[in-house]
Amino acid sequence: MENKLFRPFLCIVVVSGSLAFICSALQIDFRQFDSHFAVLVAMALLLTSRITIPIPRFSSQISVSDTFVFLVLLLYGGPAAVVMGALEAVVSSLRFSRRLRTVAFNFGSSAVSILITSAVMRLVYGNVVDLRSNPLTVTFVAAICTMALTHFVANSGIVGIGGALKIDQPIFETWRKHYLWSSLTYFAGACAAAVIAGLVYFIGVYAF
Repeated sequence: MENKLFRPFLCIVVVSGSLAFICSALQIDFRQFDSHFAVLVAMALLLTSRITIPIPRFSSQISVSDTFVFLVLLLYGGPAAVVMGALEAVVSSLRFSRRLRTVAFNFGSSAVSILITSAVMRLVYGNVVDLRSNPLTVTFVAAICTMALTHFVANSGIVGIGGALKIDQPIFETWRKHYLWSSLTYFAGACAAAVIAGLVYFIGVYAF
């Protein structure tokens, strides 16, 4: 049985995610994109959405495409990461659910959480794209940990609240039981993206 706050919360997430998507799309500088970016986006949308980890009792999954979202954030900046992450969330959602509500919620939660992550990164470290020029520094390592932790807290928090309200259970208990363990995938994805971003800077696009 759904909590009475579930539908209002869902609407807030969807509207906020849509605004985040639109604002990010308007900020994108398309001159920075090339064929390599197109390949990266295609891999994220077509390949990684097929590799997912189901969450018991909920119609949601975790996709390894977080690695590609982190990579786009490091290589092309926050707006591009928000747009790509939101689109990937739609593609991934359609693989296990055709319900408009589920797809819209995943779209919104992804866009909002990535926007929060990019905002925190920019506030703490400045231009995120410049970080990859010094991949062997304490600052870069700290930035990667910050990126993974922020995205994990934001995304799992939004989804956890939605999941708890949907089944009318305590929020923290639901988050701890079903989403806390997913932190491993966020940190693994961030580390992989960090390594690839560093290699791209030193040896070029073949690192993809």
